Amino acid sequence: MSNPISPLKPTFYVARDIERALGLNPRAPLYFIISNSSPLGKKMKEEYSDKILLIDEGRILDTHELLEHETAKKFIQSQEDPHILVFKNTTLIESICKENKWTLLNPSAELAETIENKITQVEWLGPLTKYLPKHSLKTLEDVSFDNEPFILQFNRAHTGSGTVLIESKEKLEELQKTFPKRPVRITQYIDGPMLTSNNVVAKDAVLPGNISYQITGIEPFTDERFATIGNDWGLPNDLLSPEQKTFYREMVKDIGEKMQKEGWLGLFGIDVVLEEKTGKLYLIEINARQPASTTCESSFQEKEDSDLTTMEAHIQALFHESEKDASIISVNSGSQIVQRVTEKIKEYKQPVFYKDPNFEVIFYTNTKPNSDLIRMKFKDSVMKKHNELSEFGSVAMDFSLAMSYGQPWNAPRAGVFIIQDGKILLLKRHKFERDYCVIPGGTKENDETYEETALREITEETSLTVTLKDIPPVHVLSQNRDEYYFVADTISGTPKLGGPEAKANRTQNSYELIWVDGKEIDSIHLLPETVKEHIKKYI
Repeated sequence: MSNPISPLKPTFYVARDIERALGLNPRAPLYFIISNSSPLGKKMKEEYSDKILLIDEGRILDTHELLEHETAKKFIQSQEDPHILVFKNTTLIESICKENKWTLLNPSAELAETIENKITQVEWLGPLTKYLPKHSLKTLEDVSFDNEPFILQFNRAHTGSGTVLIESKEKLEELQKTFPKRPVRITQYIDGPMLTSNNVVAKDAVLPGNISYQITGIEPFTDERFATIGNDWGLPNDLLSPEQKTFYREMVKDIGEKMQKEGWLGLFGIDVVLEEKTGKLYLIEINARQPASTTCESSFQEKEDSDLTTMEAHIQALFHESEKDASIISVNSGSQIVQRVTEKIKEYKQPVFYKDPNFEVIFYTNTKPNSDLIRMKFKDSVMKKHNELSEFGSVAMDFSLAMSYGQPWNAPRAGVFIIQDGKILLLKRHKFERDYCVIPGGTKENDETYEETALREITEETSLTVTLKDIPPVHVLSQNRDEYYFVADTISGTPKLGGPEAKANRTQNSYELIWVDGKEIDSIHLLPETVKEHIKKYI
C-alpha cells in the first residue's frame, strides 16, 4: 500500500467532528486537523500529536467558532501560506478566512447553496431536470392534496428534517397553517430504495464515485423518516443491473460537468431513487459539499499507486491538479450505520465491554436532535435487502440499545433447548420492524455458572421449571459473543411469558413464546443461525 497523497500546501482541515477530516490519513505531509476534543480525537491525538489540535471549551464548537479560536489561529499561522478546508462552507467561514488572509479551498458558499437547496436546485439544473421525478415549485398555501402521496420539501433541510411525505389532506393543512407563504418543492413520491454516490469534479475531469445504498429512517437509529443513517456499499451489487449503473454514471457526469463549468471543484454527492415497479432511476437531490460518508468510503479503499481514494481525489481537485486519467478506487463491500440523537436515545452510558466489538465504533458527544451519537462500521453489509437489516444490522441495533441502556456488550449468554413432542420452544421477537426468534435464555450475571444463568432465565422468561440433561452445553460464537445452550431433561408447568420481557412488552418491542415444529426450523428466522444444526440433533 502506498503513502497517502499530500496536499500541495499546508492544509488545515477544520471540523466540528474529527471523523469528517480522517478521509485522509493525518500522517500525510502538510496535512493538519483542528477539531473539538472527543474520544476519537484524543485517540488520534496520541498517534499524531503534532498534526492534530483539539479544542476543549466544555461544549461542541461549530466550524466557524473553531476558526476564530485563538489557539487555532496560532496553530494555523505556524505554517507559511496556510490553506483551510472545511466540511461545508458558509459565507461566515469565507469572511473569517479572508480576514486572516488564509486560502479557503472549498468552492464558494453561494454556489453551494444555489446547487444544494431544494428549490434553487431545480432552477439551477435547467435541462437536467429530465433526471428528476415529476415535480413543481409552489407557495405552500397553493398546494393541494389529490389523494396521491407526494414529497414536500422546503428550500433548506438538514438530515431529512425539511422533507415531508404528504399522505393526507390533514397533514398538508397542518403545515399550511404554520408556513402558508413559504416556497416548497413538490415531487412525485417514488417507492423504492435510495442510492447515493460521492463524486469529484476536477478542472479537467468528472470522476464518478462508488454507489452505496442509503439507509434511511430505521428506528431506533432515528426519529426522522427521511434521515440518512448509513450506507451499504455491497447491496447495490444486488439492486442494480449493469445498464442501470451505466445510466447512474451518465447522470453523475452530466451534473458534474455543469458544476465544473460554473467553477465547482472537489466532492459532490447525488441521491437517486430506484423505482421498484419500473426499474427507472430518478435524481432526488444534489449535495454540493463533501458527503458525510466520504471518510468511511475512503477507509474501505485499498490504496494502489495509480488510483485515488475518494478523499485524495477531493484534495487533488481542490488544488487544481489534473485528474484526466485518474479514477476513484472501487468499493464493493462494507457498510456503516449511525445512531442519531433521538427522543428515546439521547445519550449513551459509559461504554462497558465484556468483549471489544468486532466492528469499528466511534462515539460522539453531540446533543442536538438527530446529530450523530454512535457510528458503527462493518466490513460486510448491514442490510439484507431494501429496508431489511442483515445479521450485522441487527448487531448494530443491539449494540446501540445496549450502550443507551448501559448494558455490558457481548457478555456471555446461556439458554435452554426446551423440546417436547418434536417441537422446540422459542421466544419470538418483534423489535423495531425486525422479526426473529431466539432460544429462551439471557446474559450471564456476576459469578453465576452458565447452568445457573440458563435455569434462572428459563424460570423468569417462560415460567417453566426444567432440569438439564447431563451433557456438555452447545457452544456457539455469535458475533464474537459466547453463547451456551443446554438441553432440557424434564419440563414442568405451562409456558407463560414473565420477567423483564413481560414488563417491557410493547408494540415496537414485543415478546411471544411459541412452539415451532422441528421440521420447520430451517424456515424460521432464528438468531444465531448456527444453532439450527444443533437443534436438529435433539428433535
